[in-house]
Amino acid sequence: MTKKTFSASVSEPEKKIALVTQCHWPPGFRIGKSLIEDGWKIISAGRFIPTMLQNYPGVIAEIEYPDPFAFPDNFIECILKTIAKYNINYIVPVTEESFVFSAYKDRFQSSGSTVLVPEMDKLLYLLDKKNIPEISKACGVDTPETMLIQTADDVLTAINTMPLPIFIKPRLGSGSSNILKIDKDSPALKKSDIDKVLIRPMLAQQYIKGMVVSYTIFVDRGKVHFVVGQKNSHQYPISSGVSCRRIFYDNDKIKEDCIKILAHANYKGVAVIDFILEEGSGNHYLIDINPRFGTNIGFAIDCNIPVTKLYMQEMIAAKAKIDSTDFSAQAISPINYFKNVENRWLLAEMGVAIQYLKQGKLFDIIKMIRKTNGEGGVICYDDFNFKNITSFINQFKAYRYSRKHYGTNNFSTIASEKFLESLMIPNSPIKN
Repeated sequence: MTKKTFSASVSEPEKKIALVTQCHWPPGFRIGKSLIEDGWKIISAGRFIPTMLQNYPGVIAEIEYPDPFAFPDNFIECILKTIAKYNINYIVPVTEESFVFSAYKDRFQSSGSTVLVPEMDKLLYLLDKKNIPEISKACGVDTPETMLIQTADDVLTAINTMPLPIFIKPRLGSGSSNILKIDKDSPALKKSDIDKVLIRPMLAQQYIKGMVVSYTIFVDRGKVHFVVGQKNSHQYPISSGVSCRRIFYDNDKIKEDCIKILAHANYKGVAVIDFILEEGSGNHYLIDINPRFGTNIGFAIDCNIPVTKLYMQEMIAAKAKIDSTDFSAQAISPINYFKNVENRWLLAEMGVAIQYLKQGKLFDIIKMIRKTNGEGGVICYDDFNFKNITSFINQFKAYRYSRKHYGTNNFSTIASEKFLESLMIPNSPIKN
């Protein structure tokens, strides 16, 4: 496969230095690696070091920052000091870190750096799943039946009025994660179970049997730069971050729906939109909108999309104050997509295999290998940066540490939801 060349329509800056967050995790690693291949020098930033870009040519420095949601003031101070020390012109926030950059955008931009993040009101509108029925209706897109949960009585009403099974899930969490499953055979709920659920903003959603398909889309200055879809290697629902194998999935109707959804919100930037692909009928149902770089950005890069070139072009245009137009559903930019692509996280596969080995489940290891080799596509590993055995061991330790400390339903995940919840309160002290 030969990567196609791409000519940016905006003049490139004389000094190409960018700070990239989440480089302790595959999405940040892939963005940082792609920027280096495009000729940029980067600051590899993560919640711990070494990052996955340790010793990589083009990395000026690695920095470790505090949890951005639990300690936002410390996080901001750390980033601002790094900007000043290395005279950084551009910031590329990856995954959830972009929420903090949106909330404090003025502070970062006053430092002289440019960061391309959505307005906070648009971010919260798309991120809060209570708005999905309204968005779906406005765009003519199907979505599972949904009900807002605010009290214990709401839970009981959902059980008695919605088609079972249902899931009680966080409004601000992953679209494919849930807290509590309820079906006709479930035991009666205790008040203590309901009280645990209601510590976070929640909703009830109808369960639809099927697979999750995710579409990554980038729009800015009135143009759809790309829309690419993937089918994940799990059946809905799962916990966030479990799916570490992705296969190209193309559906023109879903792509049209993605464009409609972002046009409805007049949203500019990168977003990941998740649907349930119903088993049997093949109908798709909107379940989640993530207005940020997602964990599947490496898949888009493997499909031959010049993600970082397109993204930095828009960053450079923003810095030059080239007027941005309102978004309208225009034709998608022509890109020679590689379609026979399968994207995996090698470290995740190793982690699972080691757990099986510890438990003496050799047959499960064989089944896992057969399953992951079944599609016949071109396999691309999202986290491959192993130069020698020492690098390999360090990368695997970093991966295991990250899974242990930053996985789903832990301190950091709850902190991110609490941070977003605080922005929804009227007269919040955080200003965009």
